[in-house]
Amino acid sequence: MIGGAVPISPVSLSEKRREMQIAYLDESGYTGRDLLNADQPFMALSALFISQEEAAELRLKYFPQVQAPELKHSTLARRPTYYAPLLSIQRACLDAHRGISYIVDKRYMCILKFLNDCIEPVFYTYGLDFYENGQHLALASLIHAAAPALWGRSKLDKLLELYQRASITKTNECIDALCDHVRSLEGLQLTEYLSPVAAKHPAFVEEIMSPMSSTNVAFSLLSGLITKLEEFAGGAYRIIHDKSPAMRRYHRLLEAIRDKGTPRSFQISDVCQISYPLLMTHVREADSKSEIGLQLADLLVGGVVSGALALTGHEESNSYNTNVIKQYSDNNIIFMLPDTNIEDTRRSFAGSQISAAIDYITRLLAGE
Repeated sequence: MIGGAVPISPVSLSEKRREMQIAYLDESGYTGRDLLNADQPFMALSALFISQEEAAELRLKYFPQVQAPELKHSTLARRPTYYAPLLSIQRACLDAHRGISYIVDKRYMCILKFLNDCIEPVFYTYGLDFYENGQHLALASLIHAAAPALWGRSKLDKLLELYQRASITKTNECIDALCDHVRSLEGLQLTEYLSPVAAKHPAFVEEIMSPMSSTNVAFSLLSGLITKLEEFAGGAYRIIHDKSPAMRRYHRLLEAIRDKGTPRSFQISDVCQISYPLLMTHVREADSKSEIGLQLADLLVGGVVSGALALTGHEESNSYNTNVIKQYSDNNIIFMLPDTNIEDTRRSFAGSQISAAIDYITRLLAGE
C-alpha cells in the first residue's frame, strides 16, 4: 500500500545538501469536508525535490513554445500536442528529482473516516486496538466492495451521507438520523460491525461531537506524503507550496508538526516509518508564476489524478492519461485505495504503531 525506498539519483546528494533542499508541493481534488463529491472522486498531493535552476531547465527543454507565465496541467492536458512532453517532463521529475505522488479514493476515505470516528472509539474504550494489523483498512475495503451488493448501493450511499452530515453539523438530530439508518440495516451481512452506531454508544457520539473530528482528510494525505519526503531527503529540507486556499490548509498543519515534540519513531507498515521531530525545517507559500518548481508539482499532481480518472472510467482514456501512472514505480507513488486482499494487508501492517502515532500527532496538533 505504501512503496519502499527510492533509489538515490546518480547526482551526488552530498553536493545538493550543501544548500537547503526544497520540496515543492501541490494538490488536486481538495473538496474540504465533502468526501462524496461526484465530480472529484480522487484527491492527491505531489512533491518533488528540485532547484529553481533545474526546474527552469526542464520547462525550457519540454515546453519551449509555451509563452504563458506558468505551466498548468489543466490547460496543457487539453491539447494532444502536449501529451508527449507532459509524460516526458513528469518522468524526468520522478526519475531524477525524487518526485512523489499520493492519491486517495475519497469515497473509500469516507468509509475509513466513518470507521475511525464511529467504531474505533468504542474499541478504544474496551482497550482494543482497532488499527492492529491494518484491520481498519481491511474492513473499509470490505465494506467498499461488498456493501453495495449486500445492502444495496443506495443504503451505503445514505450511510456515508448521514455520517458526513453528522460529522459536519455535530447535532444530535443528525447523529440520531445516522443511528436510525444503521438500525434499519440490522440483519444484513457486515452490519454486525456497525453495532456501536446502532446502539448509539456514547464513545462514538463523543468522538463525532469533538471539534477535532472532521471528514477533512488533508492531514491524512499530508502525513503519508511526509513519510516519503523524510525518507527521500536524508537531511534538512524546506517545503514551498502555492497560495491557494487548499494549500493554506496544509500550511497550518505543517506548521503544527514542524520541529516539535520529543524524539519518537513509529512503524506504520512493513515499508513505512516516521520519526519526529521532522527533518523539515521551514514551510512557506510562494507565487507559482515565479517558482517553476511549483509548476512542475502541478503537472505531477494533475497527471496522477487524470490517470486515476481514466483507469477508473471517470474520464475518457487517451494516449496521455492511460500512460501517466505507468511511469510511476512502487518507490514514488503512495495510494489509499480499496484492497480486498485481506491477508496481504494483515502482513503489511503486522506490528503497526498507527494508534500510537495518531495519539502522538493529535497531541502535537493540540499544542501539547
